[in-house]
Amino acid sequence: MLRSDTREEIIGYWEERFGVPARTFDPYLLMASSRTVYLVRENPGLELLKTMRIQNAGLPFIRKVAGYLKPTTFAVQRFGAWAGKCIANLSISDLSRLCRDGEIKLEKDFSPGYVILRTDGDTWGCSLFLSPDRLLCRLPKNLRKAIMQMA
Repeated sequence: MLRSDTREEIIGYWEERFGVPARTFDPYLLMASSRTVYLVRENPGLELLKTMRIQNAGLPFIRKVAGYLKPTTFAVQRFGAWAGKCIANLSISDLSRLCRDGEIKLEKDFSPGYVILRTDGDTWGCSLFLSPDRLLCRLPKNLRKAIMQMA
């Protein structure tokens, strides 16, 4: 289980970066492996886990990648609906081009870091925004292929 200060840092990141209210994560515990944090719904039976050595459990939630906290695709698809900031609303053709080319030019006033990808209200995952206008695709390969077939 994560220490409370580390939990606050991660939940605070979701709130500060994406505008997802911290209370959204109240029913969940955070567990960590070497570089991935997992989300597990709180349950009295989880006390038993504290005595075990577990490699991973729950929903992969966030990873530390190259100096950034990177939300997983699963976490963004699950909690991205509550986001109100750092959202790249793209057309399906622009999303397909991002998947095909690996990056697109996106003129937005985002600070560098991860942004949530949406098309017409559908939340796909996240990509890395680099100043001043580069958006790098960070979606899993299987999802990229599926998106390219849609366009």
